[in-house]
Amino acid sequence: MRRRELITLMGAAVVSWPCVVQAQQQKRRLAVIQSGLLPGDADGQREMAAFERGLNELGWKPGTNIDIDYYWPGAEIGSIRNATADMARTRPDVVISRSTPATAAVMGTGMPIIFLLVADPVGSGFVQSISKPGHNVTGFTNIENSMAGKWLVLLKEAAPTLKRVGLLFNPATAPFAGIFLRAAVQAAQPLGVSVKPIPLSDANDIEPALVDLASDPGGGFIARSYIPANHVRHRRRGDRMRCREFIAFLGGAAVWSFAARAQQPTASRQPQSVGFS
Repeated sequence: MRRRELITLMGAAVVSWPCVVQAQQQKRRLAVIQSGLLPGDADGQREMAAFERGLNELGWKPGTNIDIDYYWPGAEIGSIRNATADMARTRPDVVISRSTPATAAVMGTGMPIIFLLVADPVGSGFVQSISKPGHNVTGFTNIENSMAGKWLVLLKEAAPTLKRVGLLFNPATAPFAGIFLRAAVQAAQPLGVSVKPIPLSDANDIEPALVDLASDPGGGFIARSYIPANHVRHRRRGDRMRCREFIAFLGGAAVWSFAARAQQPTASRQPQSVGFS
């Protein structure tokens, strides 16, 4: 499912309130924590537009029978927590949390939550199970853990000489990384490839990790993680890096620029972010 379709579907999930009856009663308040995005982000603006179209189709018109508060904290954990504290003071009827860190922050408020882009909602403790989430939390998981093995298979097909693969992640914002690592290791054995977990807690650690992978022939990496900085500068090229969750992107232009220079086979969900030797 494409992300825009998912956002529209999310609008339908949010408005589980009976439209006609509620529209005639009190105005509702909805909070959306756009974790990983900053104000003015083009992707975020498209998501917002698609979401509001979905609400309109269901009879909910922003400013008329529903108020929507958007929060754009970026990827910093501290900023996400601050945004959550600001949001909690408004006491919305429902909160939409966009990412694992945002959902974790909102869980402590006791408010009804619809999460989006959460890779492992069960393992993260957000829901009891996929079929029966329980509590006052529900939402959408954006990937299945066996996909990590498929990333590796595709990488090997694209670069047959591949021998070593680094799996980059931030343990602070991707505590669920282990489930993807296990799937990658399982897929690696018949391919004759070794998989090395590379936890990164700072954006400055990215380049040294990639230099190490590129030091010998046959290296490659799978890059999917939050790095604890909203936007950082690559010290060599000045490329702007965009940081998102483990099942999104890691390092943006700077990582892919380095991968291209080092001729590193690279796996990414977005084709424009992939470089192969």
